[in-house]
Amino acid sequence: IAPEEALFVGDSYENDLAGAEKIGMRACHIRDAWLIPDMV
Repeated sequence: IAPEEALFVGDSYENDLAGAEKIGMRACHIRDAWLIPDMV
């Protein structure tokens, strides 16, 4: 799986999401994950 095909769900922008975005992954805060149809 390529980084751009992955979705990283985290609870902290600084500790989780920023790193994932830096390597090209999509990132989503856990409080918003339930809005994504495939995540429920």
